[in-house]
Amino acid sequence: MHKIISNAAAMFAAMLPLAAAAQWQAAVDLGLRRTRVAEYNERGQRLVVERGWLPGLGLALDYRGEDTDLFAAASIFDADLDYDGRLQNGHAYRSQTRTTLAQVRLGARYRLHGSARLVSYAELDHWRRDIEGSGNVVGLRERSWSPRLALGLEQRWLVGSGGRVEASLAIVRAAPERLKVSFSGLLDDASFRTRSATGFAADLLYYPWAAVPLSLGMRLESIKVPRSAEVTAYRQVQPSGTLAQPEHVRHAATLFVRYSF
Repeated sequence: MHKIISNAAAMFAAMLPLAAAAQWQAAVDLGLRRTRVAEYNERGQRLVVERGWLPGLGLALDYRGEDTDLFAAASIFDADLDYDGRLQNGHAYRSQTRTTLAQVRLGARYRLHGSARLVSYAELDHWRRDIEGSGNVVGLRERSWSPRLALGLEQRWLVGSGGRVEASLAIVRAAPERLKVSFSGLLDDASFRTRSATGFAADLLYYPWAAVPLSLGMRLESIKVPRSAEVTAYRQVQPSGTLAQPEHVRHAATLFVRYSF
């Protein structure tokens, strides 16, 4: 038995340099995202607020180079959010919004000095909202796609015995959203393009132990999208007034556990 344990320990020790030198690393995230979305009219009065928790999954792939790291990531979160808004007549209306938030990210990290890195990435954000109708109130379905660019800084620290912390902060610039809206037959489907927007994203990742492939993370995101230009609304191909996507602010805080392999 002693000989078997000794041989196993020798084999494990022999594998350590290979693991340390590995340049490719993949990871799976299990997360919970606290989301808040608010819409405002032209006078700055709040029209709608949606909030709640969205469970989700993420995948990440990193290539660690000497001075440059490349990375790709994808995530999807899906659940119901509480909807608190008002109808056109001003009456309060509460419902549920089936929500899907998905993001795909591709970027690079460039070593600046010591453990500081410049981070840049391109991102595609997809947002689906299905607001449930009730009684005489019809439901509403929205689909939006927004390409984004981000630029920021990352810093790494060694902590404790073999642990480390990685923190980053980036400014995010979003192109106008491409938005499609379905009014459940009340009006014809409509398409919008919102306006460019600016926000931020912050990441914190904690690796407690060097020998255990588990880490804890948190991501904060916030962006404010200005009101869109008005478009003509149609009912059975006949003009029926105008429509606009209100100014909206999205906040999210995601907690996740990461397993790397």
